Amino acid sequence: MGRPRQILTGAKIGTSDRSRWGATPKQRSSILPEDLCAALASACIATAVCVQLVRGENFNGSGFEIVFDETRGAITSLKCGADDNNTEFIRPHAMLGDLTISYRRAGNAIETVNLQRSAAVYQIDTASDNEIVVRYQLPMELALIKTFRLHGSTLTWEMEFVNNGKQRLEISDLALPLRMNTDYVGGDQQDKDAIRKTYQNRLNRHRLVAGHGSFVYWMRANGLGPFLVMTPTKDTRLEYFDRDATAYIHSAGRGQQEPRGTWRQEHTLVTLSPAGQSGDAVRYGFRFAWADEYQGVRDILYVNHGFDVHVVPGMTLPSDLSARIAIRTRNDIRSVRPEFPDDTRVVYLGESEPDIHIYEVRFSKLGENAIKVVDADGRDFRLEFFSTEPLETLYRKRAQFIATKQQHRNDKWYDGLFSLWDMREKVLRGPENTGGLQDYMVGGSDDPSNSKGAFLSEKNVVFPDPQEIAALEYYLERFVWGGLQRTDQEHPHPYGIYGSENWHLNRTTPWGTKLPDRIRHYEKAYRVPQGTGLGAERMWRSFDYTTFIMLYYNMYRIAKQYPHLVNHLDASGYLERAFGTAKAYFQVPYSIHMVGKPLWSHKGYSDWAYKLGNFHERYITDVIQALREEGQDEQAEWLQAEWEKKVKYFIYDDPYPFGSEFAFDRTAFESTHAVAKYGIENPLQPDENLWYDKNLNRWYSHPTVKLEDAERFMKRQINANISMRGWLETSYYLLGSARVRSNTLDYMSQMAGWSILDYGLYYTKEPAEHVRLGYASLLSSWALVNSGTAASNYGYWYAGQENDGAAGWCFQSLKHGQTWAFGESPRGIWAYCGEIDHGLAGGIRAAATVVIEDPIFGVVSLGGQLTQHGGAYSVTPRDGVRRRFHFLVGEHRLHLLLSSDGFKKAEPILINDGLAEIQFKLERRAKQETSGTFDVSGLPDGEYAVLLDGQQIHQFTTVNGQRRACPYRFKQSPDCLVLIKRM
Repeated sequence: MGRPRQILTGAKIGTSDRSRWGATPKQRSSILPEDLCAALASACIATAVCVQLVRGENFNGSGFEIVFDETRGAITSLKCGADDNNTEFIRPHAMLGDLTISYRRAGNAIETVNLQRSAAVYQIDTASDNEIVVRYQLPMELALIKTFRLHGSTLTWEMEFVNNGKQRLEISDLALPLRMNTDYVGGDQQDKDAIRKTYQNRLNRHRLVAGHGSFVYWMRANGLGPFLVMTPTKDTRLEYFDRDATAYIHSAGRGQQEPRGTWRQEHTLVTLSPAGQSGDAVRYGFRFAWADEYQGVRDILYVNHGFDVHVVPGMTLPSDLSARIAIRTRNDIRSVRPEFPDDTRVVYLGESEPDIHIYEVRFSKLGENAIKVVDADGRDFRLEFFSTEPLETLYRKRAQFIATKQQHRNDKWYDGLFSLWDMREKVLRGPENTGGLQDYMVGGSDDPSNSKGAFLSEKNVVFPDPQEIAALEYYLERFVWGGLQRTDQEHPHPYGIYGSENWHLNRTTPWGTKLPDRIRHYEKAYRVPQGTGLGAERMWRSFDYTTFIMLYYNMYRIAKQYPHLVNHLDASGYLERAFGTAKAYFQVPYSIHMVGKPLWSHKGYSDWAYKLGNFHERYITDVIQALREEGQDEQAEWLQAEWEKKVKYFIYDDPYPFGSEFAFDRTAFESTHAVAKYGIENPLQPDENLWYDKNLNRWYSHPTVKLEDAERFMKRQINANISMRGWLETSYYLLGSARVRSNTLDYMSQMAGWSILDYGLYYTKEPAEHVRLGYASLLSSWALVNSGTAASNYGYWYAGQENDGAAGWCFQSLKHGQTWAFGESPRGIWAYCGEIDHGLAGGIRAAATVVIEDPIFGVVSLGGQLTQHGGAYSVTPRDGVRRRFHFLVGEHRLHLLLSSDGFKKAEPILINDGLAEIQFKLERRAKQETSGTFDVSGLPDGEYAVLLDGQQIHQFTTVNGQRRACPYRFKQSPDCLVLIKRM
């Protein structure tokens, strides 16, 4: 067989200045489609100077550096020659070129062959100087000819199946195991070498299995090129995937073998005629090419007769909003077919540019809705949407469901606990009725159960409900204070919060558990509980603190805005709790020394508050501001000083601060953005010996501090955030999802989706792409809320009124697959709500109506209904919150933010050309007379008057678009008209 062949690198060619569709405007006017491949080659990160397969050792060209192993008949190493990090794209011991084929002849049993594991006979040929051919003779006289070919900027993998027998042969499964280098390096969040290797040398896989328009691409976790893009040749399609990394060209056999679950694409097979007859062979193929950025991936899709698609506002689409779709393709589109024609409106709006087709769609049938695009050659491509009830309906239903169905009321230790709802059995789970869930999930001391209070608090800041607020206060009074959380009078560690399994076991047993096996393990490993972080010391998990910082701060806001609805504490009492919890967040875990590694902890002091991204940390800056507004400057200064230690640590002291509870973790990316935002908006000062690291025995100093450092960190964390997130994948369970493996749409889809939207709104000169992705992310996980009307039997996933308003933890995208929480699940939302309410709360916190001048779609509204009359705009907010409005048209960057009340439902915000006048109606959301403030920024320089029902109440001057606060006071009327007018 000989030793492996080495494919050497090609030369690196610089990137060009491209428009939104790839080529420069001048190039676009002159490039023919068949010439675009050559033009794109100059825009890719690595392109061949020459393409040549030299017999023997060297396989040169196309920017590929490849090892072809003759002993396995496949590629075992694939790198980009221009990659300074030398990233390996194939998983160790795996190969590119493996296939699994299931087939049979009439009357015979099915034969399944996997090329890697079988003893299939093959021989290797070099048909020319730029290709390698591998010929297999498989059982039942089936021949396979597998070819790898370099041509231009592309590596092509072709496969031809030939029936050499006298009977027809049926191929029922043709699967491609794509085992690429996507496994993150092991180690915990303190293993910086593991984080570095993951960040620089491990891949995130992105895939869309949707017919002829399918694709897969791989990119490094840091979000930077090179990207390896795999597209099917013109007559090849993908229809099914399983086990996370295996894609199927045909899947009829696999579909029958897995009767559980549902699948929304056809399971097909192919039949080969007897040898010598027409149809005795079939060919398939895939192309691989390098791209330097996302636009390069899109260009490759376009060049290879795929479909490059953009969607606004997202693919989880409330029924009171329309979506616009832009499809760029070289194919001749003949039809765009909705799955439910009578319940779907599709309007073709024409070509915005050659080959760019714009459509508007709206769904009236709740649940999954497919749009099938078919071209003149019969090639098809699927777009998968999910239609929900209007967002405000979802907010209210989910909150009511939690308050009325997910709280335990009894005389036991867990009185007041919010726990998990089981949609299959229509029952509330709890510490004495786990339903097979782990104790920490239902015991109230971890994210799955404590997320319920977080969501309820966020919703009631916006839409107060007496019953829901009473449930929150019952939870805080009966379950949290003095139970889950130590009181301000309990020493040591006042305000400390107990972690898993639950607070009751931590307070009443030495090891915090009653499980005999676990007790024996702890006694053998540690002998005594002291210094282990277990039992009475189980207060080191920082994430528990940030959840309650958020909850107490929201209760402060509720008490401030609606004082008549709270009874347990007043606004000052809740702010005191928020500050006490924030202080404990920085002090308690870091004061508990552990001699071992129990659970998620590490040896030494738990320094997660300073070194890890903790979700809901963005509320710390809100608490600081509230303390200042309430005259508590000393507390504000203390908290700000601790927060700035973390900000500087992320920007200066850790090159890879993207770990969370895992070495590289999507959980970090809400926090990292909050850090970057603070560093940009609040000038940091140089320091010496700012704080001492008790674990590493070192001081952190920052003698030089520059704004550019925070801006650089901002871009790095945005790139890493997006690298894990679905962007080009046009399916509702992938677009905007924070993870794109088999289980998608988890809580960080929305929480870290805010980071991307905020970046687009405030920190980039070209906001459209980030606004599109950020908004799609905010909408994405609302597909997990099980709600509906009587016509839809109150829920697409789990029918019946008993489940109307329940929610799923994540989305299982396999036909039937493993969850990481409770076993297996069919395709669809998980049966338990788990952590998702953290994400849904983040969706409410970031909800906004955005009007943007998009380079693809023109002026559009995301989260609103827009009409234009000349230079005037009228937009009716439908984002569900109606408190935040952004206008990014031309050079304008207007941001209008309400601190309370809301824009009146079904009433438009009116903006004239040049922002000389802005008019809107406010609705009062408190029953009593109330006052509030709205902030406006981005107005052109000048003098402005603010009128309330025709009476001037405020006047201000703005320079360089600076933010101005405008106070107002409601009297008896339920609404009022506000006019901001340039004087």
